[in-house]
Amino acid sequence: MRRTVMRTLAEARPDDLDPVPGGGVRVPGRRRGARWTAVVAVAVVVAAVVAVPRLWMDARETTATPAGTLDVAAEAARRQAPVPEGNYWRVTTLISSEESTGRYRVTVSSRTERFLPRDPAAFQLLALTGLHTRPLTAKDAAAWRAVGSPRLCGDDTDCENDTSPQGRHRYTAMPSLWPLDDSGLTLPLSRLAELPVEPGALRERLLALWPAYQERMKDWPPAPKGASLPTREGWLWSLSLDLLETPISGGTRAALYQMLEGLPGVRGLGRVTDAGGRPGAALAMGGTRLIVSEENGQVLARQETEASGRVVNAVLFQGATWVDTLPSLPKGCPKVPDRDTDCVG
Repeated sequence: MRRTVMRTLAEARPDDLDPVPGGGVRVPGRRRGARWTAVVAVAVVVAAVVAVPRLWMDARETTATPAGTLDVAAEAARRQAPVPEGNYWRVTTLISSEESTGRYRVTVSSRTERFLPRDPAAFQLLALTGLHTRPLTAKDAAAWRAVGSPRLCGDDTDCENDTSPQGRHRYTAMPSLWPLDDSGLTLPLSRLAELPVEPGALRERLLALWPAYQERMKDWPPAPKGASLPTREGWLWSLSLDLLETPISGGTRAALYQMLEGLPGVRGLGRVTDAGGRPGAALAMGGTRLIVSEENGQVLARQETEASGRVVNAVLFQGATWVDTLPSLPKGCPKVPDRDTDCVG
């Protein structure tokens, strides 16, 4: 079954890599039965994989509680001036995902643009550009050459799984409210400004959605080995990170930061640098990190780490703003994105 998989970080790494025609290695971008506790971001990967519920979580939460980790970032967010509105909220990210073939590791890099429409009846457009797939280290490069230097198919080459063809763009349409509605929040972009700007009131508003979401989980299949159904706190963390990618007000953004700091299982990491070398303050739940700029209160990155703290996947946010028009789509694509839009140009 063909499935659109968004957010390389949000859909955790694969357990193994499937062979593809021509001797290459497919790097599909998710592990069956697992999900990092946030959602990424938003990385966008279109792949042929088996669909499982979005909110499966690795069962590895702690109980440490941060104290004021994002205070500076929250104050910067509150000072954020409103930006002129347009027809689409454009979010740009760079994605880096580490994968292993069993013999060597590779890093897969892509660039994404996500266009969220103000009109809930319209479709959002996802534009994914493959940058490169390379051996991770010199040792991995030597191991790769030792097996004949097979094509590295990741998300960027022509091994018949070109989800993000190198140097080209794949355009895919998704429902306008994804993933917020998938997590239980059905407010269109035009109404997100109505969300509370005080942490307690915002938490109460979001938690009002939890009972209905919990009821939906009864229809899910049994949790895969090593994963569990989301807790209320894990679900709230995930939904909040989705909201941070939308055009919420500066006050709501600040309230989200303060609300997340108080969630059980969230820990404050203090000041860190993201995978792109940018400094910020960080929170973590399980193996997922949220890194925020203290200068302007904007999200810098969402990263997945190993137990050692080493980053294995990263979504680096490059900017978000309102625009009036969509990019020109290549020949063969609909002039206006619809449910059948999935083309490369």
